[in-house]
Amino acid sequence: MGESYGRWTLFETSGATGVNMGFPGLDEILMFLSRMKPLTAWEATIVNSSAFQEFRILGDVECIRELSSDRLYLRLYVERELDGKRILGESSLVLNPLDDFRFRIRRSIDMAALVKNEPFKLPGPGQDYAEVETHDPAMAANPFHNIAGVRNRLEAKSRQELVVLSSSEVWIEEKRRTFRNSLGIEAGYSETELFVDFVCLAKSDLGHESESHGSRKFRRLQDVNPESMVARNARFARDTLFAEEPPTGEFDVVFSHESLDSLFNYFAAQSGGPAAYHGWSRFKIDEPVVSEVVGDRITLTSDPSLHGGLKTVPFDDNGLSMKPVKVIEDGFLRRRPVEQRYAQYLNLEPSGALTNVVVKPGATPFDSLFHPKPVLHCVRFSTFDPNPVSGAFSGEIRLGYWVTDSGVKPVKGGSVSGVMENAFRRATFSSETVQREAYFGPKGVKLCNLAVAGS
Repeated sequence: MGESYGRWTLFETSGATGVNMGFPGLDEILMFLSRMKPLTAWEATIVNSSAFQEFRILGDVECIRELSSDRLYLRLYVERELDGKRILGESSLVLNPLDDFRFRIRRSIDMAALVKNEPFKLPGPGQDYAEVETHDPAMAANPFHNIAGVRNRLEAKSRQELVVLSSSEVWIEEKRRTFRNSLGIEAGYSETELFVDFVCLAKSDLGHESESHGSRKFRRLQDVNPESMVARNARFARDTLFAEEPPTGEFDVVFSHESLDSLFNYFAAQSGGPAAYHGWSRFKIDEPVVSEVVGDRITLTSDPSLHGGLKTVPFDDNGLSMKPVKVIEDGFLRRRPVEQRYAQYLNLEPSGALTNVVVKPGATPFDSLFHPKPVLHCVRFSTFDPNPVSGAFSGEIRLGYWVTDSGVKPVKGGSVSGVMENAFRRATFSSETVQREAYFGPKGVKLCNLAVAGS
């Protein structure tokens, strides 16, 4: 057995009960599972978490705390025959150290009998798990020192920007995940996460106030830039003071900043195993995902090894080794990223479900996306989540910029609507790239002739 800190480590199983994975009474629980009938398979994930948190309001400490927890996540499988057909019952539960695990497990097995899924075989041992970076020793070494460093930089930059940092939350969490299933997999890895959340408050000369909420999660300490976060949100807060609704009509729209986080969700959902298996995917292998394209074509990869990506993992919830998948290439669906279940249902090679989204940039400089004018530049939506089946979207604008030959004016309110199939026919991807929590791709994406409802 090895240490799981530092990246990931595959643990060797040792006997019927294996090694203790950091949960009180684990050996007894696993022995109980091995004797339970009609249980046919099980998966166990232990999560040992240590969290360090600081909350401040107007610079004053509201709360500083350190938390730790141990949880055991179980998924239970009961395969049986019904009307001459094999079916799979499933249920899941979360155990805390003081829970009556016997009662909870028996009840969960009873619940599994109510489920009638198509059977599939769980992944087994002997897989080749890739080395990926999920743990930052520098972040974990001195959490409160690192928290204070981030917070001090937030406060110093807010003073420079002449805005009030009305609240701030900085958390560092370190987790050790260990997985085991009834077939003999035993593997684990550690991960770190830093969460920065704050509100910048700006005031006008007339005494009007506006705020901008900044929030971001990071895997690595080296990726945290409090100064740029505050500068951006200070500008957003000041601009919101004078923002008006955009005009109504059909306009070209540039998406950047937070609006990129969900822009490609439709393509991710349509490419996945559930969409294909349940029959609502419009995409077919080796066929275009968007027809009659006259702009940039999408190349989208699922990358479970992206440095600093929040969805970077060596294996998934079933213990399946994660692999990078070029999902869409030059506008054509090439391969579906599928976990073990849907790989067997669809007779595909398992790779794990979609993880970090990596989109190939284009050849157009970011600044050139704003020509010809007018262009609506959207940086934030209240909500923007395209329908995974139809691709229809309608997002309320939290903050954007109306770019014309006369200048740039901040806008808020109103909405941007369209359908992904139509919108991406004339898409332009910037040549510059940006990395967000689980996205690496063009810094800006322009979609043409979207419906804008405003004043």
